[in-house]
Parts: sequence; C-alpha cells; structure tokens
Amino acid sequence: MKQVVVITGASRGLGLSLAQRFLEQGDTVYGISRSKKYWPQAKASVPHPECFFLHALDLTHEMRVKAFLQSVYRRAKKIDILINNAGYGGKV
Repeated sequence: MKQVVVITGASRGLGLSLAQRFLEQGDTVYGISRSKKYWPQAKASVPHPECFFLHALDLTHEMRVKAFLQSVYRRAKKIDILINNAGYGGKV
C-alpha cells in the first residue's frame, strides 16, 4: 500500500526535494507552506502532481494545525509519515 506523507515546508528546498522523492515512489504527499508564493514552481517540478496537495498554513496556530491533520486523516484514512521540515531563517 502506498504511503500518505505530510511534509512541512514543502513548497521549496529540502521539503520539496523530499516531496519529489515520495511522489516518485507513488506516495501521496500533503505539503504545508506558509504562503502560496512558490506553489506554481513546486507543482511543476514534481512527478504525479495530482498526488501532491499543497496547503497554506502557519504552523504557529496549533488549532489550525490540528484541523489540517484531521482533514488529511478524514480524506486519506491514515498518515504514515510526518516530516517537520519547516524552518525560519533570519533575526528573531
């Protein structure tokens, strides 16, 4: 059975590379990014874009994160892998 993978920071960089690898294997990827800015490039760069679902989500909002994960579970009936790749660079 193919895996259901959730990846934060999935619209570029390491997160997108991980998404590409899972999609190459035939898995379904639910990607999270803070904005939709890089979505067109991300979707164009992956195999099987029909299995790559991007969602804009600020991970600092705990209730929204819970709601997102519940929606993935309702749709896919499982979550096999969660990769917390999102990061922030710069001054705090």
